[in-house]
Amino acid sequence: MPAAVQLANHACLVMDMGGLRIVTDPWLEGAVFGDSWELLAPSPTTLAELAPDFIWLSHEHPDHFSPRTLRSVPQADRDRITILYRTTSTRAVVDYCESLGYRTRELEPGARFRLSPRVTGEVGVVAEDSWLYVTDGDRSVLNVNDCRLGDRSALRDIRARLGPVDLLATQFGYANWAGNVGDPTTPDVAQAIIKRQLRAQLEELGAGAVLPFAAFIWFCHEENDWWNDFAPTISSMARWMSDLSPVVVLAPGDRWQIGTHHDNAHALDTWQRWAASLDTRRRYAADGVTLAALVEQFSAMKAFLVSQNDWPRFVQDATGRLDPAIIHVTDLDVCLSYDLLSGLTVVDPGTQWDVALSSAALSVVMQHPWGRGTLTISGRFQASSTFDRFLSQAHLYFMNNTGRSYPRDIAIDDVLVPGGIMAELLPSLSGSR
Repeated sequence: MPAAVQLANHACLVMDMGGLRIVTDPWLEGAVFGDSWELLAPSPTTLAELAPDFIWLSHEHPDHFSPRTLRSVPQADRDRITILYRTTSTRAVVDYCESLGYRTRELEPGARFRLSPRVTGEVGVVAEDSWLYVTDGDRSVLNVNDCRLGDRSALRDIRARLGPVDLLATQFGYANWAGNVGDPTTPDVAQAIIKRQLRAQLEELGAGAVLPFAAFIWFCHEENDWWNDFAPTISSMARWMSDLSPVVVLAPGDRWQIGTHHDNAHALDTWQRWAASLDTRRRYAADGVTLAALVEQFSAMKAFLVSQNDWPRFVQDATGRLDPAIIHVTDLDVCLSYDLLSGLTVVDPGTQWDVALSSAALSVVMQHPWGRGTLTISGRFQASSTFDRFLSQAHLYFMNNTGRSYPRDIAIDDVLVPGGIMAELLPSLSGSR
């Protein structure tokens, strides 16, 4: 059977290659990132109905690693499916999948693996994300999903190692906060960043075709629904990419035989109709969290940090360098100083803040090591040009989530200068509130 791909939804691709069915990143139902994202269109099929031989998970974000979707497969069917995941020090994803009854296989980044006599592949790691290359000897697919792959030298190395790629599947959105309410400039800066990254991928990898995906979501919370007016659309991005590469756009359930002609009109019309329906959909609302509860949550987070890191060494290295973050908690109308060294304390309400957000959003940051990532992806906050102070205060907890510890494999500069797309966007906020 010729190699083919089907879009199940968002970042979930079904790859039929060499007699095997590989399903990637199945998030097919439910809200994620603290009820901040939902799928733009409903999924036409369940994970069980897709009948995968293998499921590849790229990273832990819930729009790629969805416990709810994995649990939807009947228990009796799970031991016929092998979860593929890169090797990590924590094994958290692998252990979870095994607890559900799935088989698992850990893949060493940079090493060629074999799934059958015909089908081989490779994974690579970019920060907390990973990419997957699969070939049946005749056709090949490179799925880079959310990987921030824009360095041309690194892309040339990938092309030299993998050889020709028939299909590149890549995210077409920026999946992150990109400006405050009423700020028309920063979303344009974010889109320019993603376009620069996509141009590098398309020019350096030279794939036979590109499939833009992994951004088919809408912002479904009362605190972020304004983002729907600024998110890049598949029609605009596909039109832009078509000057650089043949573009294949799929709607949920659409299937494409790799290498054949494809008419994008149906898929583009489908996505446009679902986007036009957003005004009729319900928005989520969050229950408020009391100030006393926030203080308790900060204390519990601090106890976790003390247990996971060499705390005396961290205090020594951070003193005089790690500035407190001033947070305006909007629903409580209170300003807080958020400081790993001295605690969470109330400050004068007129204090200039670094970030404004609801008590519920702040609670997520403190209750979960991955909470800072959830916050920046959900976009449920307003930032000042000094937002990096909050990022620095929250970054040690965030890095502990991936099994890293201070100072064993975290340097003080990793905490003080977190980097990432936020660092590229903050200069556009200069002078804004």
